[in-house]
Amino acid sequence: MQVLFWICWCVEFIFACWWVFSEMRYTHLKPNIFAFLAMGYVLATLGTHFTAGAMRISNIMVLLPAIPLAAMGMIALITIIFKIKWN
Repeated sequence: MQVLFWICWCVEFIFACWWVFSEMRYTHLKPNIFAFLAMGYVLATLGTHFTAGAMRISNIMVLLPAIPLAAMGMIALITIIFKIKWN
């Protein structure tokens, strides 16, 4: 379960960093607050992971967002493989 936790956490951390950095590039719009909340959630999951006796809670916290991210990744992979347009 440790390996699965770290794989999911790294993917979520990379996605959250990408989201925050892409939001910070906007010059005429305010950044989306949910990008910063996602980064805070990922860091809170890491903090929960290192507290004593909270390994199961941190595994649940990291696996719940991993399910929709995996689904979006599958959709992106299918569109790339079959050269389907998004719209």
